[in-house]
Amino acid sequence: MGERNKLMVLCFRMRFVVLLGSFLVVFSIGYSLLFYGKILWHTSESFVELWESGLGVKWVLLTIQSPILICFFLNVYWFQRLLQLYHSGDYWGDRAMKCYFGLIGVEVFVIVYRSVLLPSIEYVYHSFYFYETVFHMDIDLGDVLLVGITVTITYILREARHIKDENNKFV
Repeated sequence: MGERNKLMVLCFRMRFVVLLGSFLVVFSIGYSLLFYGKILWHTSESFVELWESGLGVKWVLLTIQSPILICFFLNVYWFQRLLQLYHSGDYWGDRAMKCYFGLIGVEVFVIVYRSVLLPSIEYVYHSFYFYETVFHMDIDLGDVLLVGITVTITYILREARHIKDENNKFV
């Protein structure tokens, strides 16, 4: 079997693994929420305090956290689409670049939402029910670095594709 066929099989298998992993994550979140009343993903102290005290309205708290779950599904979508393109042999095309930029855009939104918007919303909502409320803004530098590296790699791939296209035209 050629190297290209091995890569296509790997991409197909990775698509399956990503879907299976995504299903397991969503199932465990739903199971924990329905049967134990617990949120499994990362939340702030003020969110946990509101959730466990029963003072905060649960659907409002879930709505505040829902953009993180929506971004999870968007990341799965963009990654599945990218692996599908790889499976068909399209590594350098505009559609692959669109997938890269889709993944980057979602991650930038997640960083901004988790670092600035979510703490702000939770602070305001928490202050309705508790006298002492602490505003805590957490910026994960690892996530910021990952987005920077991904943008750099995407730019390099795009430029390499342009150079390849120019060389093909010249020859």
